[in-house]
Amino acid sequence: MNSFVFLCIAFVAGEKRLLLNDPSLLQTKLDALETKFMDLMTKYTSQESVINELKSKNNDQDRVINDLRGKLDNSVQGGATFVRWGKTSCPSNTTDQIYSGFIGGSNYHSSGGAAEYVCLTPDPDFTSISSRKFRRHVVGVNYIFCWPAECLVVVGT
Repeated sequence: MNSFVFLCIAFVAGEKRLLLNDPSLLQTKLDALETKFMDLMTKYTSQESVINELKSKNNDQDRVINDLRGKLDNSVQGGATFVRWGKTSCPSNTTDQIYSGFIGGSNYHSSGGAAEYVCLTPDPDFTSISSRKFRRHVVGVNYIFCWPAECLVVVGT
């Protein structure tokens, strides 16, 4: 007595039924699944390498942050922060330099602006200007025979 076994698999997308007694159709479907699987493995491997690269960058940034925190902790424990106007070096060995720069302030012809001088860094960041309405110009200061006038921000150790 000959008997046939028919197995059916229902596909949700098209509601098609697949008869499992057609070997060429099964092989085609298996090949398609294998191709999709290999594509997913390639994407997974690619994403895994990106994740490892990002983890490495994150670790590098953590090291930089910890280094800066250590420097900040050392400077905070040291003492007062102050500006040495017209100087380019720290006094003896009881202070550490934070940065050196140039003295800036308001133009004496302009109204408004700073009441006191400021020690400006030599490489300012102009990317965070938010409003043109309330800004004033900062100009460099000069002494009688010194242009531009220099300053030094230091912290006591």
